[in-house]
Amino acid sequence: SGETGDDESSAKNGPSAKTTDPKETVRLTGAFHNGMKKVLSCLESAPWTAITPQQLNYAKQQELNLQKQQKSSKKYLPPPTPEELEMYTQKRWNSVLHFLVGSTGEEDPPEAVVTFLEKTGLMQEDPDWTRSNA
Repeated sequence: SGETGDDESSAKNGPSAKTTDPKETVRLTGAFHNGMKKVLSCLESAPWTAITPQQLNYAKQQELNLQKQQKSSKKYLPPPTPEELEMYTQKRWNSVLHFLVGSTGEEDPPEAVVTFLEKTGLMQEDPDWTRSNA
């Protein structure tokens, strides 16, 4: 009979489960099959061995150490206040304005800002001008 052939096949190739499509067969790995047999026939509440209190305490301590390490490496500064933001943006804007008119005594804007001004056509390099001529 067909069932005997299936039993022989599962003994050779591992257990299988039939799907609704007779051409499809799902095969379980030997390790999974043996694990399921162990779990189903085991009198223990869990298929894995119990850990000792010392092992549990060690694992908890490792987790605490990891959390402390992560907290200490992620110290962020508090966000700036509205007044600090206003002062910062005003200082940056003034540096751009003074740079555009060639004033000295003010900090130059970052190179990225100068490049932006040149690429957008808001400023172009004057080959005859130097800061010492200002």
